[in-house]
Amino acid sequence: MHMNNSVHTIPTQFLSESALVNAVKQKLVAEKGFATPRDIKMVITQQLESETNEILADIYRQTLAFLFSGNKAQSWTGVTQR
Repeated sequence: MHMNNSVHTIPTQFLSESALVNAVKQKLVAEKGFATPRDIKMVITQQLESETNEILADIYRQTLAFLFSGNKAQSWTGVTQR
């Protein structure tokens, strides 16, 4: 059987409103009452460091790359509060 080693990337327009980013935002707001972009990056970085599933780790990496790219046009950059 031939294995395809192609790289799969998530389109940028889906990263800012991804279920991952939204779940992290919701968790932070529930715990702290707010979520900053820095907080979101830190939580996803921690999840990446402990992830053993390569597919999930790749999703975390792509999301972090987007978040650290400085793309300010997306709605994720604002502080979210309860």
